[in-house]
Amino acid sequence: MDTNAATPENFDTWERKARNMTMAQLVWSRADAIEAARAVETFDSAGAGRYIDEACTYGREIARRGGVA
Repeated sequence: MDTNAATPENFDTWERKARNMTMAQLVWSRADAIEAARAVETFDSAGAGRYIDEACTYGREIARRGGVA
């Protein structure tokens, strides 16, 4: 198993965190995770995927609140 791959526990943590964020925090955190994924994608594809998973979690919360992710 790749130790950088996101686990179900990671998703649970991100979802709990996202529910307690403001919309501004969600937007910033999503953008930050996307930037981090781009920074590591050439040498750590699993790590990049993990950041994308995190970004998608924040995007789902943004959409759940009626925002555009």
